[in-house]
Amino acid sequence: MRYVLNERFALRGWDRLPWAVVRRPDNAVQFVDKSTFRVLSLCDGTIDLALPLFDERTRTIARELERQGIVRALAEGERAGLTDDQRYVCHPNRCIRTAHWSITGRCNYRCKHCYMDAPDALLGELDHDTVMDIARQIVDAGILRVNLTGGEPLVRRDFLDIVDYLVDRHVVIHRIYSNGRLVTHNPECAACAYRYACGGGCRGSALATTPDDVMAPDRALCLLYRGGYLDRVRAAAQGGAKVASAGATA
Repeated sequence: MRYVLNERFALRGWDRLPWAVVRRPDNAVQFVDKSTFRVLSLCDGTIDLALPLFDERTRTIARELERQGIVRALAEGERAGLTDDQRYVCHPNRCIRTAHWSITGRCNYRCKHCYMDAPDALLGELDHDTVMDIARQIVDAGILRVNLTGGEPLVRRDFLDIVDYLVDRHVVIHRIYSNGRLVTHNPECAACAYRYACGGGCRGSALATTPDDVMAPDRALCLLYRGGYLDRVRAAAQGGAKVASAGATA
């Protein structure tokens, strides 16, 4: 009676919350008690829970985890194990589910109401190496989701480098806050929006523009919101077309 963690799940922990299972790709977290986590640790595809070494309570917990779809029982002779991502990692910091990251103070608009004073980047700009180091720290801290904002995040030449680094390490890009204007000038952004919001690493993401765009989605084809307007973005991305946007009002 061998069990293995289902491929969508990874074992994680944080300071004061050491026992959790994370569901990919949306990074939903389920915290469990010590006994349950002990059984999860035994579900690596190699340990036979039918051995008299283990009590009936251990087997009962394993069956319940199987019922929940977190683990699966291996067939006789089947070989399976854990990936590197699935193996237990305990981060020394507190659990942070979502980080809101302003990656730039620059913007392509000069909106009078902007509290960032964004066009002039008065506080300066972080260079590429520093930004990528922050992305590394986000991963090392076990942060599960990140919202990217600015200024206007798309003005950074390394925007896709930042997104790729995070997504490739299972960090969900939950929101990208943008005025949308640069999407019309860079057709590659359409493919980017499709990749990260339509299942490429950011389930349920949004490329959020202005409040007016939210009220009038037909004016903002670049707006992605759960279950809405994805077909138009998909067509634009696959056809290499530019994505139109109403933009902001200066």
